[in-house]
Amino acid sequence: LERVASEVERLGRVALVTVVECDAALPRLYPLRGALGPFVGGGDTDFMPVLAAPEAARFDGLVYFTDGHAPPPANPRRVPTLWVLTGDRPRAPRFGHVVRLPV
Repeated sequence: LERVASEVERLGRVALVTVVECDAALPRLYPLRGALGPFVGGGDTDFMPVLAAPEAARFDGLVYFTDGHAPPPANPRRVPTLWVLTGDRPRAPRFGHVVRLPV
């Protein structure tokens, strides 16, 4: 999570960033203002709450940091999506662009 926080904070220097912390629900959504964290979450990842959230329609893009241990969403969304996959065996989603954070 520290590496993810570092990357998100770096993005926040050049873009307006809204942070969405989630697992199987959408527990927190807030604008990035400085340091990121502490985090809330506990596993049981489900990508759809973020992708289907009404707020997602306002985003110019979505950068989704995940270990990929969840069923990948099948259908593309309207918002351009960059998947940043962590961990040793993440599943790649079927839409958007994928980059892997080295282990």
